[in-house]
Amino acid sequence: MGLGRRTVLKAGTLLALPGTLARADSAPPKPVADSSFTPPPFGVLVLSRLGFGPVGGDLAAFNALGPDDHTRLERWLAAQLTPQTLDDHACEARLKGLDSLGRPLADLWKKYYRGAPEGDRKYEVIWQPTREARLAAFTRMVYSRRQLQEVLTGFWRDHFNVHPDKDERIPALLPHYDQTLRQFALGNFRTLLGEVAHHPAMLYYLDNASSTRAGPNENYARELFELHTLGAGHYRGVSRQSTVPLLTGPGYAAGQPLGYVDDDVYEATRVLTGWRVADDKDSPRGDGGGFVFDPQAHDRFQKTVLGQYFAPNGGAEEGERLLDLLAAHPGTALHLADKLARRLIADDPPDDLVRGAAQVFTAARKAPDQIGQVVAYLARSDAFARSWGQKFRRPLEGTTAALRALGTDLRAAPDKLWQLEWMGQALYDWRPPDGAPDLRAAWSGSAHLLRRWTLARAVTGNWWEEMHSDLGAATPPTLRMPLELCDHWALRVLGCPLPAQSRLVVARELAGQGDLKTPLSADQLKDRLPNAVAFILMTPEFLLA
Repeated sequence: MGLGRRTVLKAGTLLALPGTLARADSAPPKPVADSSFTPPPFGVLVLSRLGFGPVGGDLAAFNALGPDDHTRLERWLAAQLTPQTLDDHACEARLKGLDSLGRPLADLWKKYYRGAPEGDRKYEVIWQPTREARLAAFTRMVYSRRQLQEVLTGFWRDHFNVHPDKDERIPALLPHYDQTLRQFALGNFRTLLGEVAHHPAMLYYLDNASSTRAGPNENYARELFELHTLGAGHYRGVSRQSTVPLLTGPGYAAGQPLGYVDDDVYEATRVLTGWRVADDKDSPRGDGGGFVFDPQAHDRFQKTVLGQYFAPNGGAEEGERLLDLLAAHPGTALHLADKLARRLIADDPPDDLVRGAAQVFTAARKAPDQIGQVVAYLARSDAFARSWGQKFRRPLEGTTAALRALGTDLRAAPDKLWQLEWMGQALYDWRPPDGAPDLRAAWSGSAHLLRRWTLARAVTGNWWEEMHSDLGAATPPTLRMPLELCDHWALRVLGCPLPAQSRLVVARELAGQGDLKTPLSADQLKDRLPNAVAFILMTPEFLLA
């Protein structure tokens, strides 16, 4: 694609920040909220942090849930933590025609991998499910009423990251993997961990499908410890297992160490040998694309992991026991509590909040809604209520929030959704296993901000055929004064008024730098409103949440 409006701001377009006017080709300032800005109502925080931002009458509906914020939050959580009770037919209707969605794993394997023709079309057929899964996931983020489920599904996409480029079989199976994460996003962590560990997308991505007693591969076992469960903070290096201090106190298994060492990873690798995919019709494994345990590839000798002895001649149950150990370890509770608090509250969440969330995680480890209980604990905390402005919207969340605020019609076909990749955070496009970073520093550089501002102008001005916004239809016909129009769109986009200085910048753009007391004609409104609304999307008050 060429330059022009798909890739750069129109020449001369101004990027407005409180107290600042910057040319599009200048180095944009880092977003810092105006000190005079009053944080938005609690409902905006809930809908922006536990969802992807308010749309339409969402804020009014939240406020109607009760007489005070506590009651409203409890009733909102009660609905969102049971997503199956929320009617989502309108969103699902947008997914019609995406043929790969909802298919069992065996069907995806047969139709899109085994059924892919040789020649030029093979790549297109194999990758169709991944393109459809990406579009479906983004569509749900923008339109689903099950907002909390989608936020947590996104969290687990990063936590259990896979990339379809790793193996040509993964792209055909990605819709099933994404739906697995969604199904268990608010459920029990051990259950989710097991579903992921057995899924062929993960088995291929981290090479466990080819790990055998004759050729063990530690990739999955290492990330299982370092990323999926205990976390790198509990890594004790190359020490001997016997030198790691032991946990003491009620509830801890005898001989359970505080952390893990390389030998634990190596021994876990042996435990997981023989975890394969049924991908060979000429072998006993068969051919259906699902998980299969191959006893001939399994290391049958004794092992020790996290102080626990695995007797010789074990089988598939060894892997299940390993997952049990890891899911129940207090290091896992702390690691996941910290990541969830960082995602939902702040880049550097309070230690006491993380410890409290870890205690909830541990106490609920057998509960079917374990993850949901931890999320509810965090949402009810004082730290959450005080946290506006402590998170920076990553490109994916910022794009979603903008489309929701504007009421944008997403019209992209599966092979035409290029904007998220251009923004730097396409779905299932992070190659390392650690997932997209969740820290402000990773996304607040000048290059990222310039592209966000380009996107703001594009979605308000309908530069891209894949996204269409009707700002005129969302503007009451009685509003024609610049300050009134500014206030209307600030409330719609931010849920609260702009700071005085930013309000003046937007109003002057609407007035064409003329008299703020002169009403706009229909032509003037049509011409100036896109830029003015884009300015609101460019403010720190929108980038921060």
